[in-house]
Amino acid sequence: MKKIKRLFLVSMTTMMILFFISNQSYASIELLKNIQTASGEVSISSGGCEISNTFGEPIASTKELFTSSHSVLSGYLSIILTSGLSIDHITSTNTITTSIPPQLWGVRQTQPVLAVLTDEAATESISSNTVITELYDYTGAQINSTIAVNYNMIDSTNLEFKPAEWKKGSLYSAYFSTGITDINNEPLEKPQTFYFSVILDTSNTSTVVLINDKTRITLKESPSSNDYFVVISTIVKSDDIDEANSKLLVSNSLIKEPVKYLKITPYNMDGNEITSYPFTGQSDKYPVTIKTDYEDNDNNGLLDGLFPLAKASNLSLWKLDKTKNRWVKLPYYDIDTSNKELSARGNEFTIYAMFPKVATDVSDVIAYPVPFRPNAGNPNRYGSWADGIRFANCPGIGTIKLYTIAGDLVRKIDIESNIDANSEVKWNLKNDSGNIVASGVYIWEVVSGDNRKTGKLMVIK
Repeated sequence: MKKIKRLFLVSMTTMMILFFISNQSYASIELLKNIQTASGEVSISSGGCEISNTFGEPIASTKELFTSSHSVLSGYLSIILTSGLSIDHITSTNTITTSIPPQLWGVRQTQPVLAVLTDEAATESISSNTVITELYDYTGAQINSTIAVNYNMIDSTNLEFKPAEWKKGSLYSAYFSTGITDINNEPLEKPQTFYFSVILDTSNTSTVVLINDKTRITLKESPSSNDYFVVISTIVKSDDIDEANSKLLVSNSLIKEPVKYLKITPYNMDGNEITSYPFTGQSDKYPVTIKTDYEDNDNNGLLDGLFPLAKASNLSLWKLDKTKNRWVKLPYYDIDTSNKELSARGNEFTIYAMFPKVATDVSDVIAYPVPFRPNAGNPNRYGSWADGIRFANCPGIGTIKLYTIAGDLVRKIDIESNIDANSEVKWNLKNDSGNIVASGVYIWEVVSGDNRKTGKLMVIK
């Protein structure tokens, strides 16, 4: 939102410039500069003061606006607009920032964190309206403890803060409240929270936490002999990934676009990527443990927002083989449907993807209504031509075939292209030629993957 920062009163004849701060009264108007002009230029200057294309509302007064050696009876009341105060971002030496989630990685123990403001801040409003909290320690344990830090305004828009030392491997938050004001006493537009993590210790098993996502990476071995940090990103797209997705075999019944990507990248103290990390395997053959969540908000066992439908219990985690641009399934993974989490073990820093497998279970498929009597006058019991015969609890892929009692194929329906949000597929009582079928008994067959189920239905027109 744009706010009035200064008001200018500009005389039409003598071009006198005056201003006052927006939260003060007109009585406090102060003369800044008196620029004399006889020709009425649109753009004039005198000394360090300049007016160009002045805008505003014409004003007039029946008496002098204030008592001084100068008098202004009419002119233009003009304004300068400014954006409201906010924290643009935080940063520190040799760190990496991710946008999704907004998180700063790799703060050194003794380095301050710098908050960059969009406007001049009132220094006295900073310390009492900023809260620094240690959220998690290096083991991934939740701490939620407020810590004391020292604040230092480097200049009017750059604020440094730090304790004696940040704890290695810990994740912190910096909360800035609306009690922080600019020099005109205008508050921060809204409360803001930023997150940052500190470098890891090579001597400890460390757990890295992604704050806006239930993702944790536990490292039983260090990728470096010196202190380092690891960055996790959830938004990853590249030509390599597109190529790997295209290579997935349809026979795997995998949905070719994963529900989540995780890019895990190690960096040294100087903020340079570590590209060689020969794990010894002494402590564990798979020293990287990945735990991340999935969405099933309605608790129906199906992944939210996916089409075709996929069961959460069929999720698996794959890693990108960058030498061949293909996905490789991790051999060790576990799905916790109670906490809606998937965990897996790997042995490298790379891009991981959580792939769902299309639901192929056909055991619960039913056809209704049976019998189908659209002209019986009771659509709730016998159905209607508009609703047709429906197959409920269908898998995400596969086919539905309908046969006469003699075994002749009447209709073949592709499930994936016809299934609705309720896992149902409609048959409109037409054969493959587009004609309404005759009354009689029909056999239906549902096939999905290696699964098959059959049943009977009756049509009475």
